[in-house]
Amino acid sequence: NREKVEELVESLPGELIIKEFATGRASITTIESHIKKVESLGIKADLVIIDYVDLLSSKRKSTDRKFEIDDIYTSTKGLARELNIPIWSVSQVNRAGSKDDVIEGDKAAGSYDKMMITDFAMSLSRKKEDKVNNSGRFHVMKNRYGMDGVTYIVKADTSTGHFEITDSYDEDDNPLPKNPSSGFTNIDEFDKKTLSSK
Repeated sequence: NREKVEELVESLPGELIIKEFATGRASITTIESHIKKVESLGIKADLVIIDYVDLLSSKRKSTDRKFEIDDIYTSTKGLARELNIPIWSVSQVNRAGSKDDVIEGDKAAGSYDKMMITDFAMSLSRKKEDKVNNSGRFHVMKNRYGMDGVTYIVKADTSTGHFEITDSYDEDDNPLPKNPSSGFTNIDEFDKKTLSSK
C-alpha cells in the first residue's frame, strides 16, 4: 500500500521524518541526538515513535537483559519529560499471552517493570480467527491520565494500519470467550455503559 500511504502523507499537515538505525546499535542518547539535530534544522518534534524501545542498547550492561530493558525504559521516559513530548513505542507479548483473548500487563515480554515505568499502556490481542476476520481487542492496561482496565472491540486492517473501534458492543450478539487463565468475561456491564456513552 505504498502509493496509498504516500498519497495520504502528502495531505497531512506538518513533517514526517523517518530515521533508521542499526538494530541494537542505537541507544536513547542516539535518539536524543537525532531529535536535537532535527530541531536545529527548525523542525520541533510533536511526537516520537520508536520501533521499538526494547531493541535499543543500554549503558547499563548486565547478564540479565531485564535490567537493561528497565534502564532503557527509564531513560526513554526521562527523555520524554525533558523534551516535553510524547514518546510511543511497541513491545512484544510473551508466549503465554499470545493465546489470551485480552492481554494484560503481566504478559509483556522482557520485563514486567516496563509496565510500571510507562504512563499509558495498551494491548492489541489478535488470535488466529481475528486475523481471518480482521478483528481484535484493544485493552487499556494502564493509564495515568484516565480510565484503564477497559476493553474495546476493533476492526483491524493490518495491511494499512487502520484500526476502527466499534461504537457499541452487545455481549448477547458478540460474546467474548472467557479467558481460561482468569475465569472472567473481559467486558463487564460498566465497560459496556462507558463505551455506549462515548
